[in-house]
Amino acid sequence: ILTTGPPMSCHVIGLLLKALTGQRWIADFRDPWLSHRLGVAHSTALSRAIETWLERKTLRHADNVVLATDRMQADLHQRHSGITAKTAVILNGYDPTDFNGAPVCLYHANRQHLTLTHAGTIYYHRSAEPFLGTLADLLNSGAIPRSRVRVNFIGESPGILERARHLGIDDVVTVSAAMNYQRCIEWLYRSDVLLLFAQNQPLQIPAKFYDYIAVRKPILIFAEEGATVDLARKVGGPIVVRPDDRVQLEQHLKAIYEQFEHNALGVKEWNSEWIRRELTKVELTKKLVNLLN
Repeated sequence: ILTTGPPMSCHVIGLLLKALTGQRWIADFRDPWLSHRLGVAHSTALSRAIETWLERKTLRHADNVVLATDRMQADLHQRHSGITAKTAVILNGYDPTDFNGAPVCLYHANRQHLTLTHAGTIYYHRSAEPFLGTLADLLNSGAIPRSRVRVNFIGESPGILERARHLGIDDVVTVSAAMNYQRCIEWLYRSDVLLLFAQNQPLQIPAKFYDYIAVRKPILIFAEEGATVDLARKVGGPIVVRPDDRVQLEQHLKAIYEQFEHNALGVKEWNSEWIRRELTKVELTKKLVNLLN
């Protein structure tokens, strides 16, 4: 039996099937069970107690437990004794075949606009506020010419346009509806810098980070210490900014624009061998097969 969540109700089904059949059971956690619920669904003291109990029962009765990050694994080991031997980490990743049909020119020389793009829903405790506020200061002061900058938000981005209007930068910010995966990848290739908001989620890594890595464009990450920053260090190259460090963010945005003006943003050469071994879905699936066998 293999169950994966969220939704975590899949693990409740696995728990019942394990009790009924006695078959070997692998419980796969792509997100932490309890912290995943915060800010997503209404909860009470009773519902949290029940889910805490269900998490404990799942970890106790599953034969193997798969986690999406080292930080998730360490958190479970700290909170639940006796499960160390049956846990394994299998990261999310990307399928290289999804990127074979990308535009040949990954970077367009002599572009008119520095284009920064965020793909996906902004939810949980993630926020574009530090980025929008600092960008507004630079554009409104003339430190960066507003006529040369465009920012795209693809997918559900509540409040982004309203905030951009309030800051006086709605002429450079565009919010687009959700689109199919391949079209979204094409937008990423047409961008100069990819934005990643990962605040207040130390155990998780946004799935879009793996696609960003595959596209090989500069990545600007807003996050505190945690799993996302760990991965950025292993990849080598993405820019990480603490969300509350406006001075550092301003410096990075100025440097990015300067590189754009000098046609120097280009394709990024990450830690390619490590990425091939650890982040491509063929290799990741082999790890899961080893557990299944």
